[in-house]
Amino acid sequence: MYPHTFGGLTACYAAGIPFFHNTILGDFVYTGAMFGIFEWCVRRVPQLRPFPIEPSNK
Repeated sequence: MYPHTFGGLTACYAAGIPFFHNTILGDFVYTGAMFGIFEWCVRRVPQLRPFPIEPSNK
């Protein structure tokens, strides 16, 4: 569909810009859901909480 040149690659990328918007939106939603679910689990399950790090006395 596009020539196998740098100009063809540029035209291909330019034609895909309208679809990239939905990809970025989906990434933000998915990332927010994963971090949100993890934080909710940390608050509900005490075993997921990190242990406090105490400084060593050397």
